[in-house]
Amino acid sequence: MVQDIPHEQQIQVLPFVMAELQRSDFKEQDNATLWEQLQLSEFRWLETEAKMKSMEAMWQKQMA
Repeated sequence: MVQDIPHEQQIQVLPFVMAELQRSDFKEQDNATLWEQLQLSEFRWLETEAKMKSMEAMWQKQMA
């Protein structure tokens, strides 16, 4: 496909293609970072929830 395009046009297309690939790569990196942050937040939320349930159970036991 690239062989069908004259050399002069290939040079003009290449920067556009590279820019698009870079944008795509940055987007994938951003998505991966956001996914990791989400996973960490969910993990911390579950930890906090477990601590709160434990504290509530101790409080209920002390009140009984």
